[in-house]
Amino acid sequence: MAAPSTDKQSNANNYKDFFKNFSMPHFNMEAAMEMHRKNLEVFTKAHKAALDTAKEVGQLHGQYTKKMMDDMKNHISNVRSVSSREDRMKVHADSIKNGFEKAMGHGREVMNMWTKTNRDISDSFAKRFKDGVEEAKSAVKRKSSKS
Repeated sequence: MAAPSTDKQSNANNYKDFFKNFSMPHFNMEAAMEMHRKNLEVFTKAHKAALDTAKEVGQLHGQYTKKMMDDMKNHISNVRSVSSREDRMKVHADSIKNGFEKAMGHGREVMNMWTKTNRDISDSFAKRFKDGVEEAKSAVKRKSSKS
């Protein structure tokens, strides 16, 4: 039974020897926190941009829906005001064509809004990544020049 305590003692001595000459590299906590703060700032701006775009798209959808309801009401009035079946078909076809074109235009407008926001967010992430790499490189250079 005495052997386990000897093993524990020798293990403790091994750890003492290992950590006696162990030195941690210099770590600049302030620089790391500043880099993290800048990263969070980019994420915060990206989140705000996405939320702002979602709000704008929601408002745009509301306007579009209101306009479409008004167009449907006008369509019904126009169809009822025409007496011949051929004229009703023409009014109906024109109304469907206009509605389709407006829907496509609305879809394009929404897509362009999201595309622009996505591009802006991606560009800000790419810029922050490049800046972060440069900050890390300069921190390593400063450390190696001090050594």
